[in-house]
Amino acid sequence: MIEIEKTLVFDETTRDNATKDWRKDVVSDIGRYENLSYFSAAEDTDSIVSVRIKHPDTGKWMKKSELAKVFKAMTLEMSETLSPADDGEKFILDKKCFSGQPVLISKEEAVLRIALGSDSLREVLKAKSDALAADYQIIQKMSVLGQRYNEL
Repeated sequence: MIEIEKTLVFDETTRDNATKDWRKDVVSDIGRYENLSYFSAAEDTDSIVSVRIKHPDTGKWMKKSELAKVFKAMTLEMSETLSPADDGEKFILDKKCFSGQPVLISKEEAVLRIALGSDSLREVLKAKSDALAADYQIIQKMSVLGQRYNEL
């Protein structure tokens, strides 16, 4: 069965509601971190959440070139490079996390994106808390890498 056909087994209302719930939960989790911000102006697609990260030195939102470093580090085990403060940070730094590449939103700012693909949507429909745990790890790693940007 083709990937999308596996998702289309669920009716449209169920898929739409699950996507909106996922988005609400992801946006809420982003709000837990002082150095992250949900970029609400890009709210046109429920299955994509755009995230800004503050630069630890300037307090300004990171530029595309800065987010490119964070994007790359997201996909790597980083605990040996960054010497984690504790076991919890080590766990997050060693997770390989995948987000969308940096996207320019103005001359001075860019975002990373978290997307809900059809396979992830099915996971949300089957075991929402398990599916969200992976997205929460992405958000947490974005925050830690943002805080430790100068060490990347």
